[in-house]
Amino acid sequence: MKTTSFEEIESKVDSLLKELGIQKPAVNPSAIARHLGLDVIYQDMNSDGISGLLAIKGGRSVIAVNKDDRSRRQNFTIAHELGHYMLHYSPEELFVDYGSKNGLTVFYRANLSNREETEANVFAANLMMPKFMVESKIKESDQAYLSEEFVSDIAEEFQVSQLAMTYRLQNLGLL
Repeated sequence: MKTTSFEEIESKVDSLLKELGIQKPAVNPSAIARHLGLDVIYQDMNSDGISGLLAIKGGRSVIAVNKDDRSRRQNFTIAHELGHYMLHYSPEELFVDYGSKNGLTVFYRANLSNREETEANVFAANLMMPKFMVESKIKESDQAYLSEEFVSDIAEEFQVSQLAMTYRLQNLGLL
């Protein structure tokens, strides 16, 4: 499995957003998934800690999302699974079938690495909070110091949690 640099992930996300004409927050990962030919379904995961998964249903790629999660968590989950789809999915790759539930056959890649999970999270953060959009909002605000209130406001505009926005600002070196 090829390792993807964080810069390559950012570039891939920026190209996708440009292709779709998305220049302002909030990014709708469900609409992007549908544009890419994936279905998004919301269902009871019947398990603590499972927010979503990438699966195959009737030959189509499906992102299943825990219907009980909050909407912002669901959006990040969809973006994360899009990351797996865009960065790691290959029809030629070996997947392990762990059974079927409610007509949904779930395939897990054998030996999914922590690196792949990190890459999917980086993809999701870049998709939901693109660097160019975050930097633009900060420039518009003309604030020398990013207050907790500002972080809360920008998180609201991007439709992400305040914690996710705080991490994103820290990772961009802006906080």
